[in-house]
Amino acid sequence: MLLKLLTVKLNKMFLTTIKFRLKIWSGSMSKINLNMLRELKASKARFFSITLLLALAVFVFVGLKATTPDMNQTMRHEYAQANLADAQLSNSLGFSSSEITDIQNDKTVKSISKGLQTTSLTSDGKHVIDIISIPEKISKLVITQGHQPKKSNEIVLGEQLKDSYNIGQKINIEHNDDLKSKQFKIVGFATSSAYMKKNNLGQTNLGDGKIDAFAGVKKSSFTNADPNILQIKFKNLSGKAYQDKYEYALRHKVTHLQNKLNNLSEQRRNNLVSDIDDKINQAQATQTVLSKQKALTSNDTALQTLNNKQAELADQINQAETQKDTISQLEYTAQSRGQFSVGYSDMGSDAKRITGLSNTFPIFFFAVALMVSFTVMRRMVEEKRVEIGTLKALGYSNYKIASEYYLYAGLTSIVGTIIGAGLGLIILPKVIFNSFAANYVLNDVYLTWHITPVLVAFVLTLLSTVFAVFLAIKPLLAQQTTVIMLPKAPTTGKKILLEHLTWLWNKLSFSRKVTARNIFRYKGRMWMTILGVAGSTAMLITGFGMQQSLNKMVPVQYGEITHYQLLGVFNNKAKNADDYGKK
Repeated sequence: MLLKLLTVKLNKMFLTTIKFRLKIWSGSMSKINLNMLRELKASKARFFSITLLLALAVFVFVGLKATTPDMNQTMRHEYAQANLADAQLSNSLGFSSSEITDIQNDKTVKSISKGLQTTSLTSDGKHVIDIISIPEKISKLVITQGHQPKKSNEIVLGEQLKDSYNIGQKINIEHNDDLKSKQFKIVGFATSSAYMKKNNLGQTNLGDGKIDAFAGVKKSSFTNADPNILQIKFKNLSGKAYQDKYEYALRHKVTHLQNKLNNLSEQRRNNLVSDIDDKINQAQATQTVLSKQKALTSNDTALQTLNNKQAELADQINQAETQKDTISQLEYTAQSRGQFSVGYSDMGSDAKRITGLSNTFPIFFFAVALMVSFTVMRRMVEEKRVEIGTLKALGYSNYKIASEYYLYAGLTSIVGTIIGAGLGLIILPKVIFNSFAANYVLNDVYLTWHITPVLVAFVLTLLSTVFAVFLAIKPLLAQQTTVIMLPKAPTTGKKILLEHLTWLWNKLSFSRKVTARNIFRYKGRMWMTILGVAGSTAMLITGFGMQQSLNKMVPVQYGEITHYQLLGVFNNKAKNADDYGKK
């Protein structure tokens, strides 16, 4: 319907322009120019059919080529707005001030932001929330409604929970040793470039095993003062997000920082274990003293007191041994954007998939458009054979005669490229981005202009029209005028291969014999039809195939490949049931 309205509107605009120019110029212009305008008016149906066919090919080509850069630019805009960290460091005990200073002084680190993070379950058991302290400079939250927390009992929720809670409502959190309060007042909603997905923001051992949303509170809401999250910005990172140069440099710097963290964690473990060993040795020494006192004591009350003290010391020693096991599992982790930012890698992969499509799908559209326009333009020149001979006989130069057809072909290319590129740069990136972004908390696509694919498309359209005219009219104009003024002699009849199979050929009806001869006589039209139908069919089958593959992926994965419903992991370092879930 839209294509039909667009065709009618262009038709009216075209006729109005032609009539106006004919009226103004007809008195002063040459006969060849007047003939040129009359040709445009007389063949307007052919003009618009070629133009819209080229516009469709340009639309698909330019639109797909622009989609990946637009998607990447949109994400970069989001990351720049939030100042997303290049890397995130974490551990379970929190970083000491000396460790933070050591990391800050590293040659690769530009700036650092300290934060606190814990995961908790809502009291109703419906949602698992990643609760973070409000970042100040790096990986900032973008408030979409309400305001940031001003008190320790206030909270902002991620957009993932906007349909479940309202501003001013209270949200209750299960008991969490990391938080001072179990109840918070909702004062706003926010988005975060570190939590871009609408659901399944990570794995946890709480609830159903998936983090549903994030939330932000003040640092004073946490019981621990030592930050367990460090947001890092690196120095001298070349390139931009999703560019190979940037991703390679980022991985290199994260690996360097991880090696540094390994040394820090080893020192931390050794120091903590040493302190615990000192406490254990001191408790064991005290037990020895108590044992000697028991041997010298005959009073029952004194003996009972000494026994109680020994039991307390034994319990302290057992707890210290358990702490040693926990400390031995302490790890400092360095993660790049693709690891700690939920959705970063997924969006990059989606954009790369569009790049693959942009290198294949437009081929079929352009192949059909090029073949059709190429054939039509050459046929137009052949139809005007006698007219071209007459103009040449009247003394017009070859350049003047050919300019009419070059102008016609050039106009179809220019108009088709303008329409196709204009729509392709605006419509297709929006449609594709919105389909991929349906599972993300993101704004609309950030459109940019892309000159290179437009120029490439324009060159291709020129090849299919202007070059076709050149191939048709150059040998024609090289002939004698008397020859051109005569109708073109029909091609010499030749037997086709099928005619040599007399037992089959004699059984064919007259109309089928004519059809068979025409197929092989006009090979260009034959291949144009075959490739056009083949390309269209291939695209349809590809589309249905992708749809069916995606629809059947989940049932096959979890119905035929993965049969288990519960995954259990054995912790060979666990001493008792309380160590369940600890790494």
